[in-house]
Amino acid sequence: SSGINAEYGGTNVGKGATVTTPKPVQLQQKVKNAACGFDFTLFVTSKGFLYSAGSSESGQLGINDNGEYIEGRKLFYTAHAVPTRVHSFFTKDPRTKEVTRVPNVLIRYVSAGQHHCLAISENDELYTWGFNGHGRLGHRTTENELIPMRVLHFRPGDKNSSVKIAKCSYGG
Repeated sequence: SSGINAEYGGTNVGKGATVTTPKPVQLQQKVKNAACGFDFTLFVTSKGFLYSAGSSESGQLGINDNGEYIEGRKLFYTAHAVPTRVHSFFTKDPRTKEVTRVPNVLIRYVSAGQHHCLAISENDELYTWGFNGHGRLGHRTTENELIPMRVLHFRPGDKNSSVKIAKCSYGG
C-alpha cells in the first residue's frame, strides 16, 4: 500500500509517514480482496477473515471502537497502523433493537466508501458498518455502527432478495 493515509495508519507503516512507493502489508495469510476508504483499508484473506487498519473515527474499522479520546480540551481519534482482525458480526432486531452475535462468519467480498463499509459473507449475507449519514447502511436508522451489522432486508437464498455483489465508494 502507499499514500498519505499513513497519517491515519491506513497504509500500515505508522502515523505520520508518507509512503511514495508501495510497501507490502504483513498478514499471515494471502489477501483475496481489499478496499480503501478515505483514511482506512479493509483486507479479506483467503480463509475469509476480515482485517482493517487506519482511522476508526466513524466506526469504519468494525472493531467496536470509534477511537475517540480527549487531550486537554481537544477531541482526537486513534489510528490503527497494524491490521486488526474483525472477529464479530451481528444482527439487530428492528423492533426490539436486541443485538445478537452471528457465529462463524467468513467474508468473501468487501467494499469501502468514504467512512462506511460493506461485506458479503460466504453465505451471501450482507453486513454494513461505519458512518450512517442519511441511512446509507440500510439498517432503518441513521446511527453509526461500530461493528458489522447484517442488513436484514436482504435474505440469502431468496432469489428476489439476495445479494451476490455490492459496492460502495466515494469521490468521482
